[in-house]
Amino acid sequence: AAVKPAVTRVASTGLIADTTGLNFNRTGGIEVDECYRPRDTGLLSNRLYCVAIPFLLHKNPFVQGITSAAELGQAAAQAILDDIRATTADLLLTA
Repeated sequence: AAVKPAVTRVASTGLIADTTGLNFNRTGGIEVDECYRPRDTGLLSNRLYCVAIPFLLHKNPFVQGITSAAELGQAAAQAILDDIRATTADLLLTA
């Protein structure tokens, strides 16, 4: 049996940063900040973290394996803890 080529969907999201003057075919992925929060989500959420490697390959094509997964998880976990500490401090100040 012949091997069929993979179907690559072109992303239809507007979550693309720094695209001025670039000519490229967007194939998916999510633009994230240094804490792995999606960029340009508007008012949806600033506490959503995306460390799913398939969604990050467009940004870091060599981010694979257990070591990379551990580093992504540590960065996101630290950001979550920082968010919790900031929220807790705000709640204590207003209580």
